[in-house]
Amino acid sequence: MTNTNSKRNSPIGVFDSGMGGLSVLMNLHNILPNEKFIYLGDTARVPYGNKSKDAIIEYSKQCVSFLLEQDVKLIVVACNTASSFALESIVKLAKNIPVIEMINPATKAAFAKSVNGKIGIIGTKGTIKSESYIKALRKMDTFDHLKLFTKACPLFVPFVEEGMADHKVTEIIAHEYLDEFNISGVDTLILGCTHYPFLKSQINNVLPNINLIDTGYYSAIETKKILNEENLSNESNINSNKDEDNDEDNIDFNENLTNFDLYATDFSTDFKSVAEKYINIRLTEIKKVDISIY
Repeated sequence: MTNTNSKRNSPIGVFDSGMGGLSVLMNLHNILPNEKFIYLGDTARVPYGNKSKDAIIEYSKQCVSFLLEQDVKLIVVACNTASSFALESIVKLAKNIPVIEMINPATKAAFAKSVNGKIGIIGTKGTIKSESYIKALRKMDTFDHLKLFTKACPLFVPFVEEGMADHKVTEIIAHEYLDEFNISGVDTLILGCTHYPFLKSQINNVLPNINLIDTGYYSAIETKKILNEENLSNESNINSNKDEDNDEDNIDFNENLTNFDLYATDFSTDFKSVAEKYINIRLTEIKKVDISIY
């Protein structure tokens, strides 16, 4: 792939079905602090996890078309459901623009971190039904020693979207969904939805001794790798003192985030305040966009 130096200053495009992808954006900003970002949340049609495959593909293509129109140099599919069902269509549409998805970076990390070979995966109904994580992990399991446990957690996304990550009812549902992982003996759990990092405290309370794999963190690491390989990194990154070996749990979400443009396809009355609550950053402007035209 050939890229010109002029693309180095172009933004990175990021999209998700809602505000969950903001957890990915924060990881990207932390690891690539001098890059510019365009974030699109398809909030009008959140969640993708209970939609048909055809609908997920169509929505994802519209999101990508919008980002391509913004002249992005790389696309991050900050949605596990879109990564599971629409990746082939996204890559075809993006043509020579690199695409980073959520599945493979996270599975590599989970495979490396698990000691006993018992790995859990939680996600939307769509992601779990697709078996995308199981298929990716099985490709690495040459000795067939892994024991995999999956659980769809459909209520987690709306709880996050409604700003209820720390609500008592979320704690009750977390136990309902996750207690079985303590019984199964898993030592590593993949958070197979980008909304779920906003529920880390609740999940840690239920599963205090289990490694949590944040898909956004490892996809951000992969993004940095691809930018370097494709000679697309912003040249000012050579002065960055960020350490990509920092654990994802140590990410500081309290910085002033000024190097991004944020778009959404619909606004709830408290969208801005809920988003600010999760990322601890004042959002000066969120632009509404109609992507159905793409």
